[in-house]
Amino acid sequence: MADIAKGEVLIDSLATMGHTGLLEPLRFAVIIHGASRIFLTQITRHRQASYVSQSQQYQDQTCFPYVILPELEQGNDELAIAYHEFMTASERLYRLMKASGIPRDQARYVVPGAARNDLFIDANAREWIEVIFPQRLCKRNTYETQLVTRKVLELFCVNYEYLFKHAGPPCLNSGECDQGKMSCKKPFRTFSELIIGEPSSCE
Repeated sequence: MADIAKGEVLIDSLATMGHTGLLEPLRFAVIIHGASRIFLTQITRHRQASYVSQSQQYQDQTCFPYVILPELEQGNDELAIAYHEFMTASERLYRLMKASGIPRDQARYVVPGAARNDLFIDANAREWIEVIFPQRLCKRNTYETQLVTRKVLELFCVNYEYLFKHAGPPCLNSGECDQGKMSCKKPFRTFSELIIGEPSSCE
């Protein structure tokens, strides 16, 4: 326990002094199962992380699973039906293209961004704390991006809360939003709210 306490004091000191470069040798990796291809597109913009993604080129996308938007589970039956019909039509077209001899890597062009995907992410602690979590926990992100990123932070905090308690969007860490006129006007107030709160859409 004494070593953990000393480690927490050291991490706090590094964060206060801005010497977070010393966190770069610490690496944390996670496997994300079932997030959408849209999430994959967003998260891989972080260039200081390493990724291994499930391949659409070589894996059969017949009967592909897909993300269901929460807005479509809140009573809008007409839109929900149209959404599922669109996914079904995309999958049917994918099968028809393959059956006609079109290779998988060409047929996959009709697979929508909502298709689920497995993804391995590896990044150092500094990248997680200073870049990925601040950007992707912001409420201006999509519901899915907020939800997945919160789950990752929650997982890291199980054993390393003393390290990742410094993670979060600018509104929480500095008290000021960095989104300018695009601010959602709904800042996080506490770290607990960030971990257990419900993701929201920017209105």
